[in-house]
Amino acid sequence: MEFMSDKVFMLTRPLRIGSPAIPFLLLLLSVAVWTEMDLFVPSLPEVMRYFSTTEQVIQWTFSFNFFGFFVSSLFCGALSDALGRRVVLLAGTALFVLGSFFTVGATQIEFFLLGRLIQGIGVSAPAVITMAIMADLYEGVTFVRWTSLMNSMITTTMALAPMVGAYLTQYFGWRSNFAVIAVCALIGFILVFLFVPETLPQHKRKPFHARLLVANYKRLLMSKRFMNPMMGMCFLITPYFIFMGVVSLLFINELKLPMHEYVYYQGSIVAVFAVGSLMLSIWGAKLDLSGLMKKGILACLVSATGLVIHGLFLADSALSLTGLMALFAAGCVVPCMVLYMRAVSVYPELQGSSSALFQSIRMFMLAAGTAIAGSAYNGFYAPIGMMTGVSVLMAVILVLPILKEKTDGKELSGLAQAGH
Repeated sequence: MEFMSDKVFMLTRPLRIGSPAIPFLLLLLSVAVWTEMDLFVPSLPEVMRYFSTTEQVIQWTFSFNFFGFFVSSLFCGALSDALGRRVVLLAGTALFVLGSFFTVGATQIEFFLLGRLIQGIGVSAPAVITMAIMADLYEGVTFVRWTSLMNSMITTTMALAPMVGAYLTQYFGWRSNFAVIAVCALIGFILVFLFVPETLPQHKRKPFHARLLVANYKRLLMSKRFMNPMMGMCFLITPYFIFMGVVSLLFINELKLPMHEYVYYQGSIVAVFAVGSLMLSIWGAKLDLSGLMKKGILACLVSATGLVIHGLFLADSALSLTGLMALFAAGCVVPCMVLYMRAVSVYPELQGSSSALFQSIRMFMLAAGTAIAGSAYNGFYAPIGMMTGVSVLMAVILVLPILKEKTDGKELSGLAQAGH
């Protein structure tokens, strides 16, 4: 089936296939995508005050976004296989832009949450399809080199975004964060529209069959070899995102930290995770991942235990909570990478479906986790600490059999994008 994406953009002058400028354009779009996850977090207390709402509703700003990503990611990969990468990428990015401008202009919390939902629906397309385009264009060492560079830039963005967001909030107000996201998304859309070519030729496209997609997902959901590492990774990463969603409310509203101090507390946690991901993407093939995974799980257990005890018996402290969560962030880097690799490698013929389902369920659990955290949060860290302990315990139960298996760092070369 020939689709309009091959005709409707004839006025543009896309780059030739293989141009080194294409990955850099996709990198700019990816920076906008991952900025959307972290930039606005420091503004949450101000958003709550502006809309005169509660901590629970503020947590929905994450839940709605993650839920939109969850639904959209189930389909965008398969649709790009059928219709071409370009049209699905542009459609998703356009929704991302629309949702971003919704959040900038919202005067009621309902419209703000709608914008976050639309952002999540749209952002899954560039998050998923940029890597599909890279796989269309490159293979082997060249693919690993480009994706490693992309991951390095994304992890740097993850580390810097909360700091930038804090200063934007302090000097220009909470809307400035979403305005920056909207402008970055719009620039990304224009650059893709003008310059990024279709990388999946007509003869390589696969018809979209809903029944086949459902059958593939059912096969994966029924597979213990897929579900154990997938759910283990989801349970392991959820406390990190719950903490990042609550930390600004706790540190700024309750502990009365000034914004310039809060920046360093939150930024240090994100930086630990980002630097760990960067180091793994560069040197992963040379590392003993089996040993590092065991140490990482142990670090997560120690950190989660400390967070539970701290929440139950000690007064909330920005310094100690940040230190424990930084240990947790460092510990989960290697296990998350390895568990992703294990899951999507179970069925090589379903690797695309495996990756899409993995990302989708992860986002569903993040949506559920942040919603529950919003309901449980009472101005103290204790309920969030308990959620962290339960989540990590579930992860350990699922991951224990995998810890006995040998993991070769060289296996990462074909899955360089797994870290994100």
